[in-house]
Amino acid sequence: MEAGKSLDRHYIPTRYPNSHPSGAPGDLYTERDARPALADAKLVLEHVTGRDTTLDHPAVMRALRAYGSGRPEVREVVLIGSLARGDWSACSDADVVVTVDEAVERFQDRSPAYPPSRSLGVPVDVFVYAHEERVGWGDRFEREVERGVVLYRRL
Repeated sequence: MEAGKSLDRHYIPTRYPNSHPSGAPGDLYTERDARPALADAKLVLEHVTGRDTTLDHPAVMRALRAYGSGRPEVREVVLIGSLARGDWSACSDADVVVTVDEAVERFQDRSPAYPPSRSLGVPVDVFVYAHEERVGWGDRFEREVERGVVLYRRL
C-alpha cells in the first residue's frame, strides 16, 4: 500500500532529533509535510480497520439526544468529553453521564443497565450516578459535567 510506504519515510526523522544534521524535527517539519501524512494515515486506518475513519458529528449528536428518554428513574443525561467540547476526532467515543433517582447496584455494575437503545455510530462509555452521589464528585469532573451538553433532563 502506497500510503503506508509514504508514512514509513516519516517514522525516524520526525521522532528523533539526532536523525537530522541540525535542528529539531519540530523546526523542520511543517503543516505542508503533515497534511499529506495525515491523509495517508487515514487511508491506512481505513484499510486496517475496514471502516471509514470519519465521524458524522451531527448524526451522532442527533442519535445521542434520544438517550435517556423513556426511563422514569433517569433525571439527567449529559454528554461530556471531546464530543461535547467540540475537539472530537474520528476516533472519539461518547462519554455519557446518567443521573438516576437512586441506585442499588455497585457503581461498576450500573452501566450495562443503560445501553443506548440503538447504535450511535461511536462507542459509548456510560457513567451512572445516583442523584445523591453528585456531592462526591471531584471539582474537575463536576466542571466537566457542568460544561457538558445536556441530552435529556426530566421536567
